[in-house]
Amino acid sequence: MSLRSAALALVQVSARHFGFAVRPIQENFEHQRARIYQSADSRFAIDAGANPGQWFRSTRKILPNACIHSYEPDVRAFDKLTLVHAESTDANWYVCNTALGNADEAQELYESPVHSGMSSLLPFNPDSDLADHLLSGHYAPPIQTVKVSRLDSIYSPSDIPQQGSILKADVQGFELEVLEGAGALLSRFEFLEVETGLRDVYSKSRSGLSQVLNFCEKAGFAPVVIHTPRWNPSLEHTFGAALDCDLILRRVQG
Repeated sequence: MSLRSAALALVQVSARHFGFAVRPIQENFEHQRARIYQSADSRFAIDAGANPGQWFRSTRKILPNACIHSYEPDVRAFDKLTLVHAESTDANWYVCNTALGNADEAQELYESPVHSGMSSLLPFNPDSDLADHLLSGHYAPPIQTVKVSRLDSIYSPSDIPQQGSILKADVQGFELEVLEGAGALLSRFEFLEVETGLRDVYSKSRSGLSQVLNFCEKAGFAPVVIHTPRWNPSLEHTFGAALDCDLILRRVQG
């Protein structure tokens, strides 16, 4: 018996003596992504759909030296993002008021009156059972005109280190367009971290779970984590099902 096993057995016996049980802690999504990215020594990440910087903050904790480029088109969220960026004084963090997609053009962004993080380049689906919550009765939501750029119009292959690089997309139904806009650069990334919808929140979305998985498989990526977050338990309780899930995929060929 190893020293570690012996120590664990002693702890278990002692715990039982006092009426307690020792069980392994279940690894959550943040633990998994930290372990995966740290083991790959990830040094570069693109954050599509930055909102006010939540993904940056969680990633910076696990990758203190990585260079992170954050993109956020919604001016309301970007104003908050620039404040966080200024306060951080982080020399390896860059922010840009641009959406990533599969074309270089101006597009309409549909604002959610409930939360800027739910705004989308796709119109809300008025027939969705989530419509009342997301739109608060405003079925003609305010619209911003935003700049959309393809990833391969911004970066060249030499800009993206092939080992450990991460492309994260959490863009409310527009994730597949972000991946398409990477073009041949997609093979430069070792990891894709993608949120996919499980409900018909946005009209014309092509970024459902099966669609994203099929696209990524053809591009040479395989899932290593599929996680259903419970970020909004009240919504899931109300509608009886998960709203979305997070994927981490790793390049297995190319």
